[in-house]
Amino acid sequence: METITLHSRVGADGLLKLQVPVNLTNTELEVVLIVQPVVSPGFFEQTYGSFRDQPLVREPQGEYEVREVASQVTRLPLQERLLLLETLTRSVREELKSAAARPRSAAGKDLRHLAGTISPEDAGQMREAIEQGCERVDEHEW
Repeated sequence: METITLHSRVGADGLLKLQVPVNLTNTELEVVLIVQPVVSPGFFEQTYGSFRDQPLVREPQGEYEVREVASQVTRLPLQERLLLLETLTRSVREELKSAAARPRSAAGKDLRHLAGTISPEDAGQMREAIEQGCERVDEHEW
C-alpha cells in the first residue's frame, strides 16, 4: 500500500480529474479517495477572535522536577528499576480498576472543543430523525 498526497483543482464542470503515476501496469487496485477542501483565502481573517468570549486556557504543565524523574530512574540499579516497574504496574492496574468502576462523565469545559463541529445541516437532520423516530411507539418491537 502506498499513500500519495497531492493537490488538485476541481474544474468549472464540477469534476475532479486525476492522473497519478503508480509504477504498476495491468493491475487491479483499490483506490481510497479523501476529498478535503484546502483552507480558503481569508479563513483566518474570518475566524480570528471567534474565542473572544471563551478564551483558551493552557492548563499547568507540571513542575520541571517532576519531568526529571525519568532521568533519575535510569540511574537506578537494574533490580531497583524492576521493583519500581512492578510497583508502578500494580498501581496503574489498581487505578484502572478504580476508574472503570466510576461513572463516566465529562465536565462541560472539557467538551468545548466539540462546539461547532456538527454542521447546521447535520444538526437539522439529527433533530428531524429524533422527532420522527422518538415520537413513535411500536408495541410489537419487543
